[in-house]
Amino acid sequence: QSPLPVDPDFQPETLCVVLPLPAVNLHPMTTRSKNGISKRKAYSASVQPVDYSQVEPSSFKAASTTSAWQSAMREEIEALHAQGTWDLVPLPPQKNLVGCKWVYRIKKNADGSIARHKARLVAKGFSQEEGIDYSETFSPVVKPTTVHLVLALAAQFNWSLRQLDVKNAFLHGILQDEVYMTQPQGFESKLHPSNFVCRLRKSLYGLKHAPHAWNDRFTIDLQDSKPCATPCLPYHRLLKDDGKPYSHPKQYRSIVGALQYLTFTRPDIAFSVNQACQFMHNPMESHVVAVKRILRYLKGTLDFGIHFQPGILNLQAYNDADWAGDPNDGRSVSGYIVYLGSSPISWASKKQHTVSRSSTEAEYRALAIAATKLAWIRQLFCDLYVSLHIPPLIHCDNISAISLASNPVFHSRMKHLQIDYHFVRERVIRGDLLVQHVSSADQFADILTKGLSTPLFQHQCSNLMLGSSKPAIEG
Repeated sequence: QSPLPVDPDFQPETLCVVLPLPAVNLHPMTTRSKNGISKRKAYSASVQPVDYSQVEPSSFKAASTTSAWQSAMREEIEALHAQGTWDLVPLPPQKNLVGCKWVYRIKKNADGSIARHKARLVAKGFSQEEGIDYSETFSPVVKPTTVHLVLALAAQFNWSLRQLDVKNAFLHGILQDEVYMTQPQGFESKLHPSNFVCRLRKSLYGLKHAPHAWNDRFTIDLQDSKPCATPCLPYHRLLKDDGKPYSHPKQYRSIVGALQYLTFTRPDIAFSVNQACQFMHNPMESHVVAVKRILRYLKGTLDFGIHFQPGILNLQAYNDADWAGDPNDGRSVSGYIVYLGSSPISWASKKQHTVSRSSTEAEYRALAIAATKLAWIRQLFCDLYVSLHIPPLIHCDNISAISLASNPVFHSRMKHLQIDYHFVRERVIRGDLLVQHVSSADQFADILTKGLSTPLFQHQCSNLMLGSSKPAIEG
């Protein structure tokens, strides 16, 4: 029985179908469409052929049409085969297979002309699984201080120096894990085109543990920057919420990361770069302006370098602290620079880990950091069988910190500095370390704790033995 009541006299065939009326434009304005006038739209497109010998192709298909890139890929494959980078084997069951791709780069001369075409085979390391085809990613590298020390000793003893560049550097790292990779596109084996894969014997760019065998290098492009006299404004601090968020944070992190490497040879930008590094996670537009200023400064000082000169074979350091210098968290900034004779061999600009309640506390923490570095360098001298006949000397411009280092009575109000106190005090008592007062005007580490005016900054650069140098490099 129907749930709805139905009229017994209802006849469906008598129903009329009502269609909706089309929309009618009743506006009095006369238009072309109302009068049936229409014009066919004409489209034209012209495709300009791309000269891939002048650009970096994004795919193997594009690169394979140019002889220059074909030669570059053959050169890379020949180098890989010469080093015994892989063996062709069947893929074992339950093993992960890593893909690979070609990456193309144009190396340019200083005048912008093309020096050579570089093709690099890169493993898709993101598909590796920890514990299966890699376990260790740590890269043991030489400390910059060690390099600086060797250069200073070379100047001291008139040693001859040689430099070398290892071609296909990552290929010299021997892999300890089982890694299987697809055959390179365009260079598949004719005997085993599809059923065999590459069992990697040597390291390859892109692998998660490739840095464990060698280090990659970073470059900076400064062609579009305008020179300026200092890398940062005098006594200016960056704020974490100053302005709008930067729309390309990855680009910011890439540039600042490259600048960090540059501080290995340029102590004059150490403080400015350290400031920029504080905002890697969330850079603002104001922070980008600060980074651009560093680039502009570098543009005008591209030929700057550290001059290593022979002199008295002794260690001396200058340490300084800018108490509560960071307005974002109230922490102090420490800075030190270590000299072998008149040649700088180690420097740092770094924010302290905790808030200091007084300038004496901040200065003493900085003193302990410098003392730690001197102790490590002194041990390095022992490893190199070079004798130091004079204890290292630290120059500090805070009288209270010097008194604390020399005073046998430990003050209870400095109990939270107990470890730093005993570390410095122990070395002073043993005669392994000397602490001496220096006036603020002669404090060489001042450039590592704050932005300075142009005359004072340039004066401090001369104290860092920085200057214009255009040597002729052979090799």
